[in-house]
Amino acid sequence: MLELNQIYIEVKKVAQRKRKPSIKAKKRESNRICGAFFIFFGVFGIFKLGFLGILCLNLFRIFLGDVAVIGLAALVVLGAYLLVFGTEPKLKKNWIWGLGGLILSLLLILHAMLFGKLDLHSHFINITWQYLQNDLVAGDIGTSVGGGMLGAFFYAPAYFLFSQVGTYIFGSVFAVLSLCVFFEVSFTKVLQVIGVTANYFIKGCSVILRKLFETVKSGYSKIKRHNKKSHEQKIVKNKKNLRSKNNRVL
Repeated sequence: MLELNQIYIEVKKVAQRKRKPSIKAKKRESNRICGAFFIFFGVFGIFKLGFLGILCLNLFRIFLGDVAVIGLAALVVLGAYLLVFGTEPKLKKNWIWGLGGLILSLLLILHAMLFGKLDLHSHFINITWQYLQNDLVAGDIGTSVGGGMLGAFFYAPAYFLFSQVGTYIFGSVFAVLSLCVFFEVSFTKVLQVIGVTANYFIKGCSVILRKLFETVKSGYSKIKRHNKKSHEQKIVKNKKNLRSKNNRVL
């Protein structure tokens, strides 16, 4: 009985070992199929090939707006990775958060630029969706949509809190913070570098302005001395002319 139990346990272990590779192989196969589809749809969207390509591009424009091509290119790269390796890429958390923040800041600035040109100050989400809906119904790539719906959702509170100019400043600072997260650099170090650079810049500007002021001052003094000298020469000349006239009269 003990031998039969041992044989049963060994057979069960062998069966489990055989199952695991088969599950992994199926997962790799499904990943490769998904990768092929990603490449297919991404290429069609990037080159706007027919109705399907325009539809793919418009679907990405809903979220990414005018930079939808970048999203499609990322889809092609992801599809190529899945097709070659059969596994999902392992990305660091700081890469994901940093890249996500950088994209959001870009979408926010694009949307601020769009509504700055349109000179509209309200109903950002509705107007953006109306533009996108018109393109989806017409099956065409129409006017600019800024940062898409993501840009609209972020721009609405940003405009309310910071105004138009403040939104540009906020988006730029958020982009710098995202880069710090991506490269794992402390924001205090970035501020320190900015402070040192600004200090050198101010010192350089002060030196240049001082030299420029001294040059202008010396040039002005030279001109002033020259004018004074020429004026004195004119006075002397006039006196000589008067004397010569008086002598002639006598």
